[in-house]
Amino acid sequence: MNSFEFEFVASLVGHDGWVTALTSSLSLPNLIVSGSRDKNVIIWDFIDGDSKYGERKHTLEKHTSFVQAVCISCDNKSLFSSSLDTTIVMWNIEDGNLIRVFNGHKSGVLGLSISTDGALIASASRDRQTKIWKTSGECQNSIEDEEIVSSVAFSQSGKEVLVTAGWDNKIKIKSLPKLETSSVISIHTRNINSIRLSPDDSLIASGGDDGQIVLSDLREGRFLSSLSVKESVFSLAYSPIYFWVAAVLESCVSIWDLETKANVIELKPKGFESFIAGFSAKPLSMAFSSDGKFIFVGYTDNTIRVWEIKWLKKLR
Repeated sequence: MNSFEFEFVASLVGHDGWVTALTSSLSLPNLIVSGSRDKNVIIWDFIDGDSKYGERKHTLEKHTSFVQAVCISCDNKSLFSSSLDTTIVMWNIEDGNLIRVFNGHKSGVLGLSISTDGALIASASRDRQTKIWKTSGECQNSIEDEEIVSSVAFSQSGKEVLVTAGWDNKIKIKSLPKLETSSVISIHTRNINSIRLSPDDSLIASGGDDGQIVLSDLREGRFLSSLSVKESVFSLAYSPIYFWVAAVLESCVSIWDLETKANVIELKPKGFESFIAGFSAKPLSMAFSSDGKFIFVGYTDNTIRVWEIKWLKKLR
């Protein structure tokens, strides 16, 4: 089996509120974007190999309430942020300028996803609606669910499939452009907070308030297995290079090897061994760098902490 070391290397300080959203570029390891309860979005240039980690390039101000989700286009030219203020905002990454505001949701927008060709945006909202948008700001389609929709994810092999989940405890696989439901996976017993698709588009990982990570087959639309974490799962992410899924829990970031179903590590900053014993900061959001070498975790003390993942050796 492989042996890994997770070395804490940096704290990125710039927000004045909880770091509620994080994402990374699919192709540029240094490009990181964060969103916060301070209503702002920050574009970071994370510099590997330099004594100075995490240069803040732009602070983007437009939202009037907490930022809930951020995503970056595949060409790295634009990014999208959503907020409890009901809007989605499109930004220019190079200069940080606002491009346009998407209006149409009636309540906070909790989740975002962008299609691989960059032509479509999917949004999930507290108004129980899933919407598909063109980047021009035009709403192409909308469908209402029975409960709040918390998370959305486009198939990464194309834009024909969208996966949604929410407070009805169900994972729904929908075909585009009509958002027709082709499969429903009903394993969770409480609200689902996050869904992610694996880099090869084979697996759906979902997590919520029932304390489990559920793994499902995207192509066949069926449940495969589950991992018990015994805490609410706030956010999920797949490693781009290892067969891992990482879950943001109340006490730590828990990383799992999907081949062996073994826990790789429960990631906590040094000195924070016990959150119960007086330290109030908790993890809320996370992202891997596109090269898989770094993991970024956003906390309730307004800080993003960064670990480097080092492959040590292969054990026989």
